[in-house]
Amino acid sequence: DHIIDLGPEGGDGGGTVVAEGTPEEVALIKGSYTGQYLKKWLKRAVRIAFENINSPEYLYDTLKYFNDPHVGFCYDCGHEACHTPGERYLPKIGNRLFCTHLHDNDGKGDRHWLPFDGSIDFERISHDLNNSGYQGNLTLELYYNDKYKKIYTEEENNIWIVYFLFCLVL
Repeated sequence: DHIIDLGPEGGDGGGTVVAEGTPEEVALIKGSYTGQYLKKWLKRAVRIAFENINSPEYLYDTLKYFNDPHVGFCYDCGHEACHTPGERYLPKIGNRLFCTHLHDNDGKGDRHWLPFDGSIDFERISHDLNNSGYQGNLTLELYYNDKYKKIYTEEENNIWIVYFLFCLVL
């Protein structure tokens, strides 16, 4: 990557090249506000994940453009099911996977239901996650609403979550 930092301020106080170079080089330049933030981010090894929303091509192009080990994607199986049905992100870019948002829906809306309460094929997702080599966290992105208060006790909700995670690991 190559950065050109214009400044030192915005608007009328900007327009001058304050720093130029790789993120590591710009981070060393004291007069660069961008460099100050980059220094913190690089020290902490901050990673940025782009989530799959509704345009596979945009996500693929973004990851191609930012061909950097600190840039990857957040896999949202609910978005895959209701916004881009038929698209399978994990076989294509699973090697760039940083995090997950796992939940279920009916393929029509982004419902954030408990796994197995909708139509998402979690057996396929588990297979794709395993094949991608991903070893990070699995985040359940759930929305508890009145539907669940009527169907499940709090203990049953917890049992479903543990069962789902167990199935993904297998």
